[in-house]
Amino acid sequence: MKHGHLYLCAIILLHAICTALSQAWFWNYAPDGGPGGDWMISPAIYWIPLFCLIFIWCRVDSNQRKVRLPFGGSMLVTLLFPIGVPYYFFRTYSRRLALIRTGQFFVFVAACVAALWLGNELTHRYYAVWTNK
Repeated sequence: MKHGHLYLCAIILLHAICTALSQAWFWNYAPDGGPGGDWMISPAIYWIPLFCLIFIWCRVDSNQRKVRLPFGGSMLVTLLFPIGVPYYFFRTYSRRLALIRTGQFFVFVAACVAALWLGNELTHRYYAVWTNK
């Protein structure tokens, strides 16, 4: 496993943990249920670690492949990640590999959404067991 892949795994784990924390927060403040809670209660819990992990992944990936990527470019890829990551791929790979990596990026985004759903479902379904209700 490449070093950069550890950061991608950490991003998926971040999604599962943040949605579980949100669901626990929601059930503490609205125990009778209702619509799904606001999973971004504090931007610091989700966005700051996400941006840091994307930035570190971008730097590690470019260093492993010996691609020159300026600091400002890494910041733009991070802050505009839905379009920044595919842009990074098209700037640093051949067209064929960039298309493959962009497809893998969309699969990764789907894995992040699945982690959000999984964290939400597990916390929602088993919260009554945790609180002995």
